[in-house]
Amino acid sequence: MSLQKSAQYLNELVEILKGKKAYTAEIATRLSYVAGTIDTLMHHPHALEATPKEPSPTFQYTPNQRLIMIRMQPIKLTPLEDKILGYLYSRKDSYCSTAEIEKAIWGVRKGGRTLKVVLSRLRKKLGPDGKNLITNDRRSNYTMNLT
Repeated sequence: MSLQKSAQYLNELVEILKGKKAYTAEIATRLSYVAGTIDTLMHHPHALEATPKEPSPTFQYTPNQRLIMIRMQPIKLTPLEDKILGYLYSRKDSYCSTAEIEKAIWGVRKGGRTLKVVLSRLRKKLGPDGKNLITNDRRSNYTMNLT
């Protein structure tokens, strides 16, 4: 099957699925990834030859969807995990203090270990890439590394 035909079928599939209740953020993310791959191959046919054998960590996140994609694997988030991740995502690559995050999430400085526990659980849920994705310094400032 040609890439042009694949792209046509993909576009038809997207239109069909958009009318169904089964069209979720997960499906949209996967279809977007496939469309991007097809587009890259159509414009750069030798890109497939240059693809590394070991996939690099891929990260896709849309705030308020309660879903994150890592290495094309969907990971469901709790509402609290999604709020915290969304806050860090909006300030990616810059450190945020514990107090800043707590105030943004709960409206007040919460204190205690709630934030640390949720972030620890979230890192575990994200697997091996979670440690590198969400990092902190010794003073409990957190950041999201997308590079």
